[in-house]
Amino acid sequence: MSEISFENAYKKLNKEQREAVDTVEGPVMVIAGPGTGKTSILTLRIANILRRTDTSPGSILALTFTESGVHSMRRKLVEIIGPAAYRVGIFTFHGFCNEVMRRFPDCFERILGGHLATEVDQIKVVENIIRDGKFHHLKLFGNNFFYARPALQSIRSLKRENITPKEFSGILAEKQKEFDSFPNLYHERGQYKGRLKGRYAELQKKIEKNRELSSLYLSYEKALKKDNLYDYEDMIIEVVLALEKNNDLLLMLEEEYQYILADEHQDANNAQNKILLLLSSFHKSPNLFIVGDEKQAIYRFQGASLENFLYFKKKFKDAQVIRLPINYRSTQKILDASHTLIMKAGDSNHSLRRRLIAKNKKLGRAIKFYEFESADAEPLFLITDIEKKIESGVTPSDIAVLFRDNNDAVPIVQVMEKTDIPFLVLSSDDVLEDSLIRQYIALLKAVNNFGNDDYLSRVLFAEFLSIAPLDAYRINKYAHTRRLGVSAVLESRNELARSGVTDKIKFKKLYSDMSRWSKVAKNDGLLSSAEKIARESGFIDYLMSQKNSVSNFEKIDALFRQMRSIVETHRDYTLADFIEYISVLENHSIRMEIPYRPVFKTGVHLMTAHRSKGLEFKYVYIVGAYDGHWGNRRAVVHFHLPITGKPLIGFDEDEDERRLFYVALTRAKDEVVITSSKWSKDNKPRLPSRFVEEIDMKFLEKVSPVPEKELSKLKEGLIHKTPQGGAGVDDAEYLRNLFLDQGLSVTAVNNYLECPWKFFFQNLIRVPKNPEKHQLYGTAVHEALKYFFDKYKDGYNPTLKDLKDWFSIAVSRKPLSQNDFAEALDRGGKALAGYFKKYNKLWPRAIINELAIAGVFIPIDGGKKILLRGILDKVEFISGSEVRVVDYKTGKPRSRNDILGKTKGSKGNIGRQLDFYNVLLQDYENGKYRMKEGMIDFVEPNDQGNYRQEKFEANGQDAEELKNLIKKIASEIYSLSFWDKRCGDRNCEYCRLRGSISAAELH
Repeated sequence: MSEISFENAYKKLNKEQREAVDTVEGPVMVIAGPGTGKTSILTLRIANILRRTDTSPGSILALTFTESGVHSMRRKLVEIIGPAAYRVGIFTFHGFCNEVMRRFPDCFERILGGHLATEVDQIKVVENIIRDGKFHHLKLFGNNFFYARPALQSIRSLKRENITPKEFSGILAEKQKEFDSFPNLYHERGQYKGRLKGRYAELQKKIEKNRELSSLYLSYEKALKKDNLYDYEDMIIEVVLALEKNNDLLLMLEEEYQYILADEHQDANNAQNKILLLLSSFHKSPNLFIVGDEKQAIYRFQGASLENFLYFKKKFKDAQVIRLPINYRSTQKILDASHTLIMKAGDSNHSLRRRLIAKNKKLGRAIKFYEFESADAEPLFLITDIEKKIESGVTPSDIAVLFRDNNDAVPIVQVMEKTDIPFLVLSSDDVLEDSLIRQYIALLKAVNNFGNDDYLSRVLFAEFLSIAPLDAYRINKYAHTRRLGVSAVLESRNELARSGVTDKIKFKKLYSDMSRWSKVAKNDGLLSSAEKIARESGFIDYLMSQKNSVSNFEKIDALFRQMRSIVETHRDYTLADFIEYISVLENHSIRMEIPYRPVFKTGVHLMTAHRSKGLEFKYVYIVGAYDGHWGNRRAVVHFHLPITGKPLIGFDEDEDERRLFYVALTRAKDEVVITSSKWSKDNKPRLPSRFVEEIDMKFLEKVSPVPEKELSKLKEGLIHKTPQGGAGVDDAEYLRNLFLDQGLSVTAVNNYLECPWKFFFQNLIRVPKNPEKHQLYGTAVHEALKYFFDKYKDGYNPTLKDLKDWFSIAVSRKPLSQNDFAEALDRGGKALAGYFKKYNKLWPRAIINELAIAGVFIPIDGGKKILLRGILDKVEFISGSEVRVVDYKTGKPRSRNDILGKTKGSKGNIGRQLDFYNVLLQDYENGKYRMKEGMIDFVEPNDQGNYRQEKFEANGQDAEELKNLIKKIASEIYSLSFWDKRCGDRNCEYCRLRGSISAAELH
């Protein structure tokens, strides 16, 4: 740890922040409003624990709400304590539960032996229950499955609150009693005498719908278990159950994690809260540190509730409560404007909502509100105002445009992409709404329905097929005029000639390819056929050639990930099954979102207010601030779940919306601009959001908008401009930042030495590609050996049956087709049986399994440091700190000379791998382990049935030479000096793919 870095940061803290950092023992609750430095105190507190105690980094657990929060916290911690930050346990709640299940698989039989249910699996389970059950409210005449998805979403909410079907039934019984106790339920006179009054009749109906939901929930849980499935929410529920029932597991984790910190705790749901309480249950006064702010509780739709946050004070009466009163971000007017808004809320104790004081003592400008006549004027004003700021010297990344929903980005992007304004869209895109993805899926549908002209005629217009639109039109028109099928025209040389198309060869090839792909799709598994079509059709090359290729790859990767997830559960899935899967998603409006990935490009940030949580910008625009959109949304709520402690009647649903608007306002440092329009695009009148009106007029300036005639002229000038596109794979800034974040593994080093473009496409930008079956087989073998040796090192003597069972479980969780699965199961069973027979009882018990190393850095020119990372299969202790590093290999055993690169055709990759591990261990935890030797352990026999292990003495000189080579490689990658190089292999697929990049020059 750098003491200087800590002291410099500590000196900048105010009194309350120092108190939070210095109070390292006992329960502490910090109420940290926006901009009060909560991330700083979290990271500095971790550093202070390491300074003042003998606690190891691995004994500290920090939990936060999002992957971006994990990334941000670790990055800031690295700046303070250096490489040790990589050993601190920083996770999301789901990430932590995954880690617990990975480390202690025997405690989670349901998860270990089951499969994660896909969205479609879950929908189908619910539909089957509704179809076969007797439901009065949930089964509508004419649309039996109308409530399928809303019911599933409600079940997820119940699980997030850690409410079982039995508990939910009990809650409903209590609510019925509460309802029956209401006075004046019934009309006492007139024609409606004896009937429930209107408002109560509606409330009774809600209770009855919830009763049916309770029955559905119970049946849903039984169906999942019967089919050996679990859902995403079960991953936390199962850890809660394990910690409640398994005292040994709980004790191990309590002993391991001596200090627990939770960020954004106001957003934690009951299941997540239960994890915290269980982990800290050993001591009456645990070292539990939570940070939150009830004013920013915006994730109630994910099960979070204010009650969880306030429960801490009741549970730990001796807890130290620290309030951070000083804001380091915003001007006083922005803070006061936000304060007047949040004080209008009526759902909480106002003592928790104290006025924040601006550290910079700048009064600042009032919030500006622009109300335009038309919705079209808003994005035009945005680009005009943003361009003025950039021209005056404002950095684009200091500007953010915040909107309520993902779809709000569309009109803004359509205008902004025709300007020179650099921008990033950070909303959660639906992959299935992307134009190019839809074209690819259209091709998959045409292949699946080969011979169906409706599908074929549409796919001819797909951009990546490079068919001239006029030719596609000619084919369709000719087929229609001659009353022929489009396929009949493409199949016939004569008909093609008469159709008048300019490129007959292209059409013939397409028809031939589709015929061949159709056969492949019917005979091969989903993954191989989908990837084959993507590559051979030119789709992957086309994605590479586009200006926004980075975004394109993220979307196709998300699609392939979804396919792999499906095949893990359904091995026999074919392309036809996937087309049906997509149809179910579309019918139920289920999104397929891109997983979080750190941002490595600068520009104006476009994002939802939810996504902006934890971020800050000098200038913030809040758009679409009209009634019914920001507040008063009048959303249809199908199930009113009585799980938040609120009364049956009288709760203002706008309180969550108000908090969200508060979060949006408080992202700004210097200036906030709010925009709205009087008329929608379909000419419906609009009023400003109630939240605009609730801001005290002392802090709000209603500005006369720019005349719309001027904006219309701007719109006319943009019509003929070409969209700029997003970040491409030729963007130097993006590539350098990506490399600094990812660093190098030994696989990346070996790939670079083979071909720089192999590294570029496989390791850096990671062109989407499904893993080969031999890779999945090797991974399953590694997992089985890890399970085996985890037991072995703890003193148990697992049997061959245990080893084979663990392998069977591991391989069953891989996206292998049925045939490949059967082949892998047979191959692995035989190999592991011989391996066990050869070495049983010869293994040492003093070992570390899968030692993950990160936080080792190598300096390069320009003051940059490159992260090295790797996972060592097994570390065996020889004597004291001396260790042997073991690396498992599947496949045919290699000779010593082949391992060292001394045979023809050998590149020495395996030997280099051992040297790389030596480099890692030299700098890992100040040389805690000294590598004396490395061993390649071949898990499969040679042709004669013999098993081999090759040992090599660790050589300091070889490690130093490799370190110098890594520096050279890292410098070439960071400087991108390899850009115009090729590997020399004429058949290199990666050099060929390099030719698809849109620009020869870097940007």
